[in-house]
Amino acid sequence: FNTMGCRLSICTATEVYDGLEVLYHFSDDTTGIYYNPRVKTGLENPEINSIAPMIAGANWIEREMYDLFGIMFKGHPDLKKLLTINSPHFGEDDHPMRFNRNRTKEK
Repeated sequence: FNTMGCRLSICTATEVYDGLEVLYHFSDDTTGIYYNPRVKTGLENPEINSIAPMIAGANWIEREMYDLFGIMFKGHPDLKKLLTINSPHFGEDDHPMRFNRNRTKEK
């Protein structure tokens, strides 16, 4: 997408009936066209390749998706929890946006 003159606008993750899905939103600012490639992975040990080594702006959003959905991004330069790191409600293996999440502590 760099060679096409596109930039990363945002990435989104969601749990679908048969796995997890990451949707990338790239924009071509000269034409106003958005390109939205989609990557699916399974629910068991979800893993996809990181785009953060090529696109620095993907670093934090991939960390958020790892934290909230448990998606491992292979090749990410600093993959660690971002939002729930000090939360008393979530353990290391808890991913709050997953349908089957298990909370370690309930209020």
